[in-house]
Amino acid sequence: MRLRLDSPLLFAVVVAVAVTACAPSPTPSSTATAAPLTTPPPSVPASQPPPSPSSTAASAAITWVGDPITVTEAIQQRDTDLDDTELAVTGFAWTPAGSVFCPLILPASPAMTQCPDNLTWISDVDPGPQTGPKFVEPAQPAIQLLIRPDTYAQIPLPPQPGRVIAMGHFDDHRSADCPPEQVEACRRNFMVDAILDPDAPNLDRAAIESFRLDPGARPTATAAEVVKAATGLPEGIDRILVASAVPGSGISSYEPKAASVPGLTSATAVWLVRYLARTDNRPVVKTMLVLDGPEGSFFGNVYAVTPDAVVRQ
Repeated sequence: MRLRLDSPLLFAVVVAVAVTACAPSPTPSSTATAAPLTTPPPSVPASQPPPSPSSTAASAAITWVGDPITVTEAIQQRDTDLDDTELAVTGFAWTPAGSVFCPLILPASPAMTQCPDNLTWISDVDPGPQTGPKFVEPAQPAIQLLIRPDTYAQIPLPPQPGRVIAMGHFDDHRSADCPPEQVEACRRNFMVDAILDPDAPNLDRAAIESFRLDPGARPTATAAEVVKAATGLPEGIDRILVASAVPGSGISSYEPKAASVPGLTSATAVWLVRYLARTDNRPVVKTMLVLDGPEGSFFGNVYAVTPDAVVRQ
Protein backbone atom coordinates (compact mmCIF):
# COMPACT_ATOMS: atom_id res chain seq x y z
CA MET A 1 0.00 0.00 0.00
CA ARG A 2 1.37 3.38 -0.93
CA LEU A 3 0.70 6.21 1.52
CA ARG A 4 0.00 9.63 0.06
CA LEU A 5 -0.52 12.82 2.05
CA ASP A 6 -1.93 16.00 0.61
CA SER A 7 -0.91 17.99 3.67
CA PRO A 8 2.67 18.98 4.38
CA LEU A 9 2.15 18.32 8.10
CA LEU A 10 3.86 15.35 9.75
CA PHE A 11 1.51 12.90 11.33
CA ALA A 12 2.40 10.87 14.39
CA VAL A 13 -0.02 8.19 13.32
CA VAL A 14 1.57 4.75 12.99
CA VAL A 15 0.21 2.44 10.38
CA ALA A 16 0.92 -1.09 9.26
CA VAL A 17 2.56 -1.08 5.86
CA ALA A 18 2.71 -4.29 3.91
CA VAL A 19 6.30 -4.79 2.89
CA THR A 20 6.14 -6.19 -0.58
CA ALA A 21 8.82 -6.50 -3.19
CA CYS A 22 8.65 -3.55 -5.53
CA ALA A 23 4.97 -2.65 -5.44
CA PRO A 24 4.81 -1.53 -9.07
CA SER A 25 5.67 -4.95 -10.47
CA PRO A 26 3.41 -5.50 -13.48
CA THR A 27 3.63 -9.30 -13.26
CA PRO A 28 6.37 -11.28 -11.51
CA SER A 29 8.32 -13.48 -13.89
CA SER A 30 7.01 -17.02 -14.08
CA THR A 31 9.93 -18.32 -16.09
CA ALA A 32 12.20 -21.04 -14.84
CA THR A 33 15.05 -18.57 -14.59
CA ALA A 34 13.35 -16.77 -11.73
CA ALA A 35 13.02 -19.95 -9.63
CA PRO A 36 16.27 -19.52 -7.63
CA LEU A 37 14.79 -16.35 -6.13
CA THR A 38 12.04 -18.26 -4.35
CA THR A 39 14.43 -20.67 -2.63
CA PRO A 40 17.47 -19.38 -0.75
CA PRO A 41 20.72 -20.51 -2.34
CA PRO A 42 23.23 -22.31 -0.13
CA SER A 43 24.42 -20.09 2.67
CA VAL A 44 27.93 -18.64 2.57
CA PRO A 45 29.63 -18.54 5.97
CA ALA A 46 29.80 -15.03 7.39
CA SER A 47 33.56 -15.38 7.76
CA GLN A 48 34.05 -15.96 4.06
CA PRO A 49 35.42 -12.89 2.24
CA PRO A 50 33.21 -11.16 -0.32
CA PRO A 51 33.36 -12.77 -3.76
CA SER A 52 35.60 -11.08 -6.26
CA PRO A 53 34.05 -9.02 -9.06
CA SER A 54 35.13 -11.61 -11.61
CA SER A 55 33.32 -14.41 -9.77
CA THR A 56 29.97 -12.63 -9.51
CA ALA A 57 29.51 -9.99 -12.19
CA ALA A 58 31.09 -11.94 -15.03
CA SER A 59 28.48 -14.71 -14.85
CA ALA A 60 25.51 -12.34 -14.90
CA ALA A 61 23.67 -11.34 -18.05
CA ILE A 62 24.35 -8.08 -19.87
CA THR A 63 22.03 -5.08 -19.40
CA TRP A 64 21.64 -1.94 -21.51
CA VAL A 65 23.71 0.02 -18.98
CA GLY A 66 26.59 -2.45 -19.19
CA ASP A 67 27.90 -5.49 -17.36
CA PRO A 68 26.56 -5.94 -13.83
CA ILE A 69 28.96 -4.97 -11.08
CA THR A 70 29.30 -6.15 -7.49
CA VAL A 71 28.10 -4.25 -4.44
CA THR A 72 31.75 -3.67 -3.56
CA GLU A 73 32.32 -1.97 -6.90
CA ALA A 74 29.17 0.13 -6.51
CA ILE A 75 30.30 1.34 -3.09
CA GLN A 76 33.73 2.18 -4.49
CA GLN A 77 32.16 4.25 -7.27
CA ARG A 78 29.93 6.06 -4.77
CA ASP A 79 32.87 6.85 -2.48
CA THR A 80 35.35 7.91 -5.18
CA ASP A 81 33.30 9.26 -8.08
CA LEU A 82 29.79 10.12 -6.90
CA ASP A 83 27.47 10.86 -9.83
CA ASP A 84 24.17 9.66 -11.31
CA THR A 85 25.59 7.02 -13.67
CA GLU A 86 23.08 4.19 -14.01
CA LEU A 87 24.50 0.96 -12.61
CA ALA A 88 23.44 -2.68 -12.74
CA VAL A 89 24.40 -4.10 -9.35
CA THR A 90 24.26 -7.85 -8.80
CA GLY A 91 24.02 -9.42 -5.37
CA PHE A 92 21.77 -11.01 -2.78
CA ALA A 93 18.67 -9.02 -1.95
CA TRP A 94 15.44 -9.61 -0.08
CA THR A 95 12.66 -7.89 1.80
CA PRO A 96 10.95 -9.40 4.84
CA ALA A 97 7.53 -10.94 4.44
CA GLY A 98 4.68 -9.73 6.60
CA SER A 99 4.10 -6.24 7.93
CA VAL A 100 6.14 -3.57 9.64
CA PHE A 101 4.99 -0.44 11.41
CA CYS A 102 6.03 2.85 9.82
CA PRO A 103 5.23 6.39 10.98
CA LEU A 104 3.00 8.15 8.48
CA ILE A 105 5.41 10.91 7.48
CA LEU A 106 5.57 12.88 4.26
CA PRO A 107 9.25 13.00 3.18
CA ALA A 108 10.57 16.12 1.49
CA SER A 109 12.02 14.01 -1.31
CA PRO A 110 11.82 10.43 -2.59
CA ALA A 111 15.63 10.45 -2.38
CA MET A 112 15.43 10.49 1.42
CA THR A 113 15.76 7.24 3.34
CA GLN A 114 12.41 6.38 4.89
CA CYS A 115 10.68 3.42 6.47
CA PRO A 116 10.83 0.62 5.34
CA ASP A 117 14.05 1.30 3.35
CA ASN A 118 16.01 0.02 6.36
CA LEU A 119 14.62 -3.47 5.64
CA THR A 120 15.70 -3.76 1.99
CA TRP A 121 19.35 -4.39 1.18
CA ILE A 122 21.64 -5.92 -1.43
CA SER A 123 24.92 -7.57 -0.42
CA ASP A 124 27.81 -9.40 -2.04
CA VAL A 125 27.66 -12.34 0.36
CA ASP A 126 24.60 -14.54 0.84
CA PRO A 127 23.60 -13.93 4.49
CA GLY A 128 21.75 -17.25 4.62
CA PRO A 129 18.15 -17.97 5.64
CA GLN A 130 16.45 -15.25 7.68
CA THR A 131 14.60 -17.04 10.48
CA GLY A 132 14.67 -14.71 13.48
CA PRO A 133 11.83 -12.41 14.52
CA LYS A 134 13.97 -9.33 13.97
CA PHE A 135 15.51 -8.09 10.75
CA VAL A 136 19.30 -8.35 10.77
CA GLU A 137 21.29 -6.14 8.42
CA PRO A 138 23.63 -8.07 6.14
CA ALA A 139 27.37 -7.96 6.64
CA GLN A 140 29.29 -5.44 4.58
CA PRO A 141 29.73 -4.86 1.72
CA ALA A 142 26.02 -4.05 1.44
CA ILE A 143 23.83 -1.07 0.56
CA GLN A 144 20.22 -0.13 1.20
CA LEU A 145 17.87 -0.19 -1.78
CA LEU A 146 15.46 2.75 -2.10
CA ILE A 147 12.48 1.22 -3.88
CA ARG A 148 9.63 3.54 -4.74
CA PRO A 149 6.14 3.07 -6.24
CA ASP A 150 7.50 3.77 -9.74
CA THR A 151 10.31 1.19 -9.50
CA TYR A 152 9.86 -1.45 -12.20
CA ALA A 153 10.01 -5.06 -11.02
CA GLN A 154 10.66 -7.71 -13.62
CA ILE A 155 10.74 -10.07 -10.64
CA PRO A 156 9.73 -9.41 -7.03
CA LEU A 157 12.28 -9.25 -4.27
CA PRO A 158 12.11 -12.59 -2.44
CA PRO A 159 11.36 -12.91 1.31
CA GLN A 160 14.68 -14.75 1.68
CA PRO A 161 18.04 -13.68 0.22
CA GLY A 162 18.20 -14.42 -3.49
CA ARG A 163 20.29 -13.18 -6.38
CA VAL A 164 18.95 -10.23 -8.35
CA ILE A 165 20.17 -7.30 -10.42
CA ALA A 166 19.24 -3.93 -8.94
CA MET A 167 19.49 -1.31 -11.66
CA GLY A 168 19.68 2.20 -10.28
CA HIS A 169 21.91 5.14 -9.40
CA PHE A 170 23.37 7.32 -6.68
CA ASP A 171 23.14 11.13 -6.74
CA ASP A 172 19.47 11.18 -7.71
CA HIS A 173 18.31 14.53 -9.11
CA ARG A 174 15.78 14.81 -6.26
CA SER A 175 18.57 14.89 -3.68
CA ALA A 176 18.48 18.67 -4.07
CA ASP A 177 14.94 18.58 -2.63
CA CYS A 178 16.11 17.00 0.64
CA PRO A 179 16.53 19.25 3.70
CA PRO A 180 19.87 21.10 3.43
CA GLU A 181 21.50 19.10 6.20
CA GLN A 182 20.55 15.83 4.47
CA VAL A 183 21.43 16.62 0.84
CA GLU A 184 24.80 14.83 0.92
CA ALA A 185 23.27 11.78 2.61
CA CYS A 186 20.54 11.72 -0.04
CA ARG A 187 23.13 11.87 -2.82
CA ARG A 188 24.72 8.69 -1.43
CA ASN A 189 21.46 6.74 -1.41
CA PHE A 190 20.95 4.12 -4.12
CA MET A 191 17.70 4.84 -5.96
CA VAL A 192 16.39 1.67 -7.64
CA ASP A 193 14.89 2.03 -11.11
CA ALA A 194 14.37 -1.68 -11.80
CA ILE A 195 14.67 -5.08 -10.14
CA LEU A 196 15.78 -7.51 -12.83
CA ASP A 197 16.11 -11.27 -13.26
CA PRO A 198 19.88 -11.94 -13.12
CA ASP A 199 19.57 -14.76 -15.67
CA ALA A 200 17.47 -12.90 -18.23
CA PRO A 201 17.28 -9.17 -17.42
CA ASN A 202 14.63 -7.39 -19.44
CA LEU A 203 12.64 -4.16 -19.39
CA ASP A 204 9.26 -5.39 -20.59
CA ARG A 205 7.99 -2.29 -22.37
CA ALA A 206 4.47 -3.64 -22.83
CA ALA A 207 4.17 -4.37 -19.10
CA ILE A 208 5.69 -1.01 -18.18
CA GLU A 209 3.34 0.93 -20.44
CA SER A 210 0.30 -0.95 -19.15
CA PHE A 211 1.11 -0.38 -15.47
CA ARG A 212 -0.74 2.43 -13.69
CA LEU A 213 0.71 4.19 -10.66
CA ASP A 214 -2.77 5.52 -9.92
CA PRO A 215 -5.53 3.23 -11.20
CA GLY A 216 -8.00 6.07 -10.66
CA ALA A 217 -6.30 8.26 -13.27
CA ARG A 218 -8.21 8.44 -16.55
CA PRO A 219 -5.81 9.83 -19.15
CA THR A 220 -6.82 10.64 -22.70
CA ALA A 221 -3.52 9.75 -24.33
CA THR A 222 -1.96 6.30 -24.50
CA ALA A 223 1.39 5.50 -22.97
CA ALA A 224 2.86 4.82 -26.42
CA GLU A 225 1.81 8.28 -27.66
CA VAL A 226 3.26 10.01 -24.62
CA VAL A 227 6.53 8.07 -24.70
CA LYS A 228 7.03 8.97 -28.37
CA ALA A 229 6.37 12.66 -27.66
CA ALA A 230 8.59 12.76 -24.57
CA THR A 231 11.53 10.64 -25.69
CA GLY A 232 11.38 10.16 -29.44
CA LEU A 233 12.05 6.45 -28.89
CA PRO A 234 10.14 4.20 -31.29
CA GLU A 235 7.99 1.32 -30.12
CA GLY A 236 9.89 -1.81 -29.18
CA ILE A 237 12.92 -0.05 -27.69
CA ASP A 238 13.49 -1.45 -24.19
CA ARG A 239 14.80 1.69 -22.50
CA ILE A 240 11.56 2.85 -20.87
CA LEU A 241 11.38 2.57 -17.08
CA VAL A 242 8.14 4.42 -16.28
CA ALA A 243 5.24 5.63 -18.43
CA SER A 244 2.24 6.25 -16.22
CA ALA A 245 -0.33 8.98 -15.64
CA VAL A 246 -1.13 10.38 -12.19
CA PRO A 247 -3.42 13.23 -11.08
CA GLY A 248 -1.67 16.58 -11.30
CA SER A 249 -2.35 17.11 -7.61
CA GLY A 250 -0.09 14.15 -6.82
CA ILE A 251 2.77 14.62 -9.26
CA SER A 252 4.95 16.43 -6.71
CA SER A 253 5.13 13.27 -4.60
CA TYR A 254 7.18 11.79 -7.45
CA GLU A 255 8.91 14.98 -8.59
CA PRO A 256 8.93 17.64 -5.84
CA LYS A 257 9.97 20.48 -8.18
CA ALA A 258 6.74 20.02 -10.13
CA ALA A 259 5.01 21.82 -7.24
CA SER A 260 6.40 25.08 -8.65
CA VAL A 261 4.57 24.61 -11.98
CA PRO A 262 0.85 25.39 -11.53
CA GLY A 263 0.05 24.06 -14.98
CA LEU A 264 1.17 20.63 -13.83
CA THR A 265 -0.31 20.50 -10.35
CA SER A 266 -3.73 21.73 -11.54
CA ALA A 267 -3.94 19.28 -14.45
CA THR A 268 -6.38 16.40 -14.44
CA ALA A 269 -3.59 14.01 -15.41
CA VAL A 270 0.18 14.28 -15.84
CA TRP A 271 2.35 11.56 -17.33
CA LEU A 272 5.54 10.54 -15.55
CA VAL A 273 8.10 9.17 -18.01
CA ARG A 274 11.55 7.87 -17.11
CA TYR A 275 13.90 6.36 -19.66
CA LEU A 276 17.51 5.36 -20.15
CA ALA A 277 19.75 7.64 -22.18
CA ARG A 278 23.40 8.71 -22.36
CA THR A 279 25.02 11.87 -21.05
CA ASP A 280 28.76 12.37 -21.61
CA ASN A 281 28.82 8.73 -22.75
CA ARG A 282 27.39 7.62 -19.39
CA PRO A 283 24.12 5.71 -19.02
CA VAL A 284 21.69 7.85 -17.03
CA VAL A 285 17.96 8.08 -16.33
CA LYS A 286 16.07 11.06 -17.72
CA THR A 287 12.69 12.16 -16.39
CA MET A 288 9.97 13.91 -18.39
CA LEU A 289 6.54 15.19 -17.37
CA VAL A 290 3.80 15.46 -19.99
CA LEU A 291 0.40 17.09 -19.69
CA ASP A 292 -2.23 14.61 -20.74
CA GLY A 293 -4.27 15.31 -23.86
CA PRO A 294 -5.09 13.93 -27.29
CA GLU A 295 -2.27 13.02 -29.64
CA GLY A 296 -1.03 16.18 -31.31
CA SER A 297 -1.55 18.34 -28.21
CA PHE A 298 1.85 17.66 -26.63
CA PHE A 299 3.75 20.54 -28.22
CA GLY A 300 4.66 22.94 -25.42
CA ASN A 301 3.30 20.53 -22.82
CA VAL A 302 6.42 18.42 -22.29
CA TYR A 303 8.71 19.23 -19.34
CA ALA A 304 12.22 17.96 -18.56
CA VAL A 305 13.10 17.50 -14.89
CA THR A 306 16.62 18.55 -13.85
CA PRO A 307 18.26 18.89 -10.42
CA ASP A 308 17.56 22.62 -10.58
CA ALA A 309 14.14 23.00 -12.20
CA VAL A 310 11.29 21.65 -14.29
CA VAL A 311 11.91 23.05 -17.77
CA ARG A 312 9.33 23.26 -20.54
CA GLN A 313 10.62 21.83 -23.79
